[in-house]
Amino acid sequence: MADFLAVVVAKAAMILLEIIAVRVAQVIFARAFSSKVATAG
Repeated sequence: MADFLAVVVAKAAMILLEIIAVRVAQVIFARAFSSKVATAG
């Protein structure tokens, strides 16, 4: 039972890390894109 819980927690942590990574990447891309547009405009 403890092993099962450990696997579930590990998978949940990986999913959360992926979501956070995607959000961070989106923010970085949005800032870089907006700054490029501002300098180009």
